[in-house]
Amino acid sequence: MALRTRYGLAGGLITLGLVATLEALNTQIKVLDEEIKAAFHGHPNQKIFTSLPRAGVDRAASLLAGRRLPGPVRLR
Repeated sequence: MALRTRYGLAGGLITLGLVATLEALNTQIKVLDEEIKAAFHGHPNQKIFTSLPRAGVDRAASLLAGRRLPGPVRLR
């Protein structure tokens, strides 16, 4: 199926390619989020960090990693 944009068929193909790339990136982000959560829940200090005020899993994992959100998270 071809998508035509105001830039013609080539623009439509580029758009479809960009959409496919974004879908792949979103899928990978979801996988990485699950891996981070699993690693965090296995960490011996996770209860300390989740007990902090307003520290959900994402924020607690970032604090544990010594990073500020939204930066990358390192658990090891």
